[in-house]
Amino acid sequence: MNQTRPTAARDASDNERGRRGGEISSDGRSGKQPEQKQAGKRRYDEYKDGVEEIIHFKNEDSNTPTARSKDDPSHRTKRPKVSGEGERESRDAPQDPASAQANYVDLERELLQAPWSKKQTLRIKSPMIRLHNEIIEFYEYIRPSPAEEASRERAFARIRDLILEKIPDAEIHLFGSYATKLYLPKGDIDFVVVKQDLVDKTVMNRVAKVLFKNEELFEGIQLIRGAKVPIIKFVDKETQVQFDISFNKMDGVHHLVEVDRAMAAYPEMKYVIMVIKLLLRQRDLHETFKGGIGSFLLFCMTLHFLREVRKDYFIQGRQDQLKYVTLGEYVIRFMEYYGIQFDINNKSIILTGGGDVVDKPRGTRDSSFSLISPQDTHHDIGSSSFRIKDVFSLFKNRFNFIVNYNFRPGESILKYIVNPSLQSFIPVSYTHLTLPTIYSV
Repeated sequence: MNQTRPTAARDASDNERGRRGGEISSDGRSGKQPEQKQAGKRRYDEYKDGVEEIIHFKNEDSNTPTARSKDDPSHRTKRPKVSGEGERESRDAPQDPASAQANYVDLERELLQAPWSKKQTLRIKSPMIRLHNEIIEFYEYIRPSPAEEASRERAFARIRDLILEKIPDAEIHLFGSYATKLYLPKGDIDFVVVKQDLVDKTVMNRVAKVLFKNEELFEGIQLIRGAKVPIIKFVDKETQVQFDISFNKMDGVHHLVEVDRAMAAYPEMKYVIMVIKLLLRQRDLHETFKGGIGSFLLFCMTLHFLREVRKDYFIQGRQDQLKYVTLGEYVIRFMEYYGIQFDINNKSIILTGGGDVVDKPRGTRDSSFSLISPQDTHHDIGSSSFRIKDVFSLFKNRFNFIVNYNFRPGESILKYIVNPSLQSFIPVSYTHLTLPTIYSV
């Protein structure tokens, strides 16, 4: 099967550097030696760098142990081995000074493309530990500041008060990534207007009138009536915050309970979601009405994946090793799971009862993605993602690139996931942060 072609910028960079190579074996299907089954507990290779270099993280709302060390467990198979890892002998051998200097990147230039990284992180020799630290630093870099949150609160209060002035007995509820605080710069705010004694169309029309009567406050007003869930999209002029309004549909609000519960149980979840979310947004694959992966579907996909990881560890009696899995491994395996391993034509994901992967019913086996809502077993929330092939091809492309690219010392690894065009990645301010956008998959 042909791999998805990287963007022109990445092709040019790859050809210029000429540093592809290295290895990874996930299960032996890529031509590597299969994993040998052993009785009892398996022994794992150690990362080449000391444990003191790795950043520890935890979910403040969870007691789940999340310390990361150099021990190396895996999900189903051997852990992903990023090229450039395990090359201690060759690096420790005497080198020509000029050759050794050429093998290192310019850290100052690297920080333009990966400003979330700290120099001490980029100096870590192990690519996997370097990626783990980068992901944590990226999360802290990309999360909203108090000023940004205050700006969004003002924008929401402005439209909320205008709607309630027109429809006094309506209910307004936030949901989505803004409510869960898992939003990217310039991410939209989702809320629902509920007026149960009126049909959805009537509520939508009344809200639309409010927006059009206040065009000095709002711009880019779009009524998307043909979507499975009709919405109004618009932008608050003062803050440039984007909004999506739905009507009489409380599903998104009810989902918040599931999200809060999962975030407490899986401290790694928020990091994986933020990295994958930006990866999708750069290709315009992040909106449900465009056939992409919306926030809740991405949450469900991540929850299923993390459950599968834990399930395998418990089945094999290695649950004590879970706390050693790095964030880099989680992100890489996520892309491998959905980009390569998941059988989209024949399988369906269910989240109820602890979750499982089941056969699609006969007569429905096609290339559409199937993920059943955890709150409504008759609702397949994956089926609306009609660009799922593009999404999964993207995951496969980035997985194959990351595990086969020969990273140099001092080079950011995460930039090839969240900034593969290698543009400068410098925000003027959080609200007006310009993130690289790549529309070709």
